[in-house]
Amino acid sequence: MMEKIMQALKLSASKFFRYRFRILAAALALAIALSLFHFYTNGSSATAVMSLNYSEASSGLNPNSTRFNISELVSKKVMTRVVEAAGIEDDVTWDQLAACVSASYEDSGDNIAKGYISTSYQIAYNEGRLKTMPEHMPRAEDMVKLICSTYKSYFLENYGDNKSVLGYNPLVGTDSEPYISLSSLEVKLKQISRYIDMRLKENKSYTDESTGVSFNSLLKDVENLTNYDVKNIYSFILETGVSKDKDELVSLETYKNRIEAITYDTDMAYYDADNNGIKLYDEAMSAIVMIPSVDKVNEYYMSRTKTATDSMATAADYELEEATSYKKSITDTNYLISQIKAASKNPTGNLKTAAEMITQLSRDITQISDKLKMLDISYIKHKTQNYLVFTYSQKSFIQRINPALTAIETVGAVLVFYLVLFVLALRQERKKKKKNAKV
Repeated sequence: MMEKIMQALKLSASKFFRYRFRILAAALALAIALSLFHFYTNGSSATAVMSLNYSEASSGLNPNSTRFNISELVSKKVMTRVVEAAGIEDDVTWDQLAACVSASYEDSGDNIAKGYISTSYQIAYNEGRLKTMPEHMPRAEDMVKLICSTYKSYFLENYGDNKSVLGYNPLVGTDSEPYISLSSLEVKLKQISRYIDMRLKENKSYTDESTGVSFNSLLKDVENLTNYDVKNIYSFILETGVSKDKDELVSLETYKNRIEAITYDTDMAYYDADNNGIKLYDEAMSAIVMIPSVDKVNEYYMSRTKTATDSMATAADYELEEATSYKKSITDTNYLISQIKAASKNPTGNLKTAAEMITQLSRDITQISDKLKMLDISYIKHKTQNYLVFTYSQKSFIQRINPALTAIETVGAVLVFYLVLFVLALRQERKKKKKNAKV
């Protein structure tokens, strides 16, 4: 048996050596073909690394503190936008494109298993999964960039800051009750003011370079409307007692006073209870809450902790402040009611003047709101530009043809060819031996 194998090896090696130039040419042609195949297949895929660069990311959250979910990358909303942006909506559906996209943790599996929350993800795109290739399909590198930029826009739109207050539209007009309309606009101004204060706490100096508008300048505009325009309109309503429906407005304000009077009485009752509790507190018990402590230089001293009297005093101050504000509101409302009642007949001119003043105030607020929207968009772009950072991997020509893999495949093919020669030589030896045996 070994003699057959040795003869077969010699015969196959002889044939291999005899056709070495043809085999070498065939191997070279195969290597070129494999390189072209790898170049094409590697060109049909692309990858990117997405890094989450905001404080909440390490807790697995979005910037608005909702749960982060990487699967939204291939959601219908995102993929539909990508299909439309790529101009292939007539050839590829959103779910077909989603099948070409995948996202995986960039960190090692050991870290994820230990409970580590990943803030880096690898996004992969492979157009080879499409059943049919559109004629004007963008390159894989361009598609992965389009997918990443579309997802970033979607992410910032849905998980950035809450800007609902900027879309508030007060219902005012000539048909509305002047005092009620003014109250609605005053609420709007307070909402805008609080929103601007929130932005100023984040960034006191931000200014939109294209318009020159800043949060500080808009806050001054809001304060001017609140301190001058609103007060002027309110004074006009009080002086003239103007109202669209006197009886209805008086009834509404009277009901409001009753509710606020109940709240006032409640606050004052709590205030009296806290004061009585403080008076009954035994002063001798204060020694119980003096405890030894150490300061920054390790010196001992007696520290006084908060007692029940401290808590009751704080609560009493708050309750008195609340009760005082309700008392003032009740007094102002009573004066308004008396003025409205005193105006036996509202001249048409007063009602028209009040409506014009309120309409102008509404327009001024709308202008501020529009400026704030534009400024906020600019600020959010500035603030969130690095929330999601994408790193794209560009494959070189050498990486695309993959010489190492091509060499392994070519050598493998040559070895397979030699193995075929060996098997044929071994069969030839067997036939030769059987023929000699018959003779």
